[in-house]
Amino acid sequence: MSADDPGLISTLTVQLQDQSNTFPIRDSAAGQLVEIARNHPDYRAQCVAIITATLERYQRNPIELNTLLIKHLITLKAVESALRVQQVFEAGEYDRGIGDWRQISRELGIAAAAKKQINPPAAEPVKNAAASADRTANISPDPALAAATISSAPRLSPKQKDKLRAQRKQERKAKKQNRRC
Repeated sequence: MSADDPGLISTLTVQLQDQSNTFPIRDSAAGQLVEIARNHPDYRAQCVAIITATLERYQRNPIELNTLLIKHLITLKAVESALRVQQVFEAGEYDRGIGDWRQISRELGIAAAAKKQINPPAAEPVKNAAASADRTANISPDPALAAATISSAPRLSPKQKDKLRAQRKQERKAKKQNRRC
């Protein structure tokens, strides 16, 4: 199998979304998904959906991974992911070195982004796997597989989210101090 074989999508999805994997492994998986999307247009929507689903977990992802995922979505001109990208920007869970929302929205290919701000969608709880499968049925050649891999991540409680946000804030503060040295 070559590195851009669509048969690897399910394996790459697991590697990308498994938070116990190191950043280089997740980075490599995301890069291979981008290559699959570029070389096999029939699988572009599925690869974009997987990258976007990983970006949905922006509060739990390392900032470096969020930034990388945004860059990959820009590479793929994934206009359909603009709402999620803007949500990450509004939360500040990305490396500011990639630019501001106005610049990124232009790179994504959003027309008139400077005139009209896009409102992020309300958080939609996953009701069950069947409902998730219905939503992904039109993007995946194998909807059952896509639904199982994308929606299987555990949800965080509000207390866990607050703890994670505080931890991220400390990490950003430490990074900022290290840059000044």
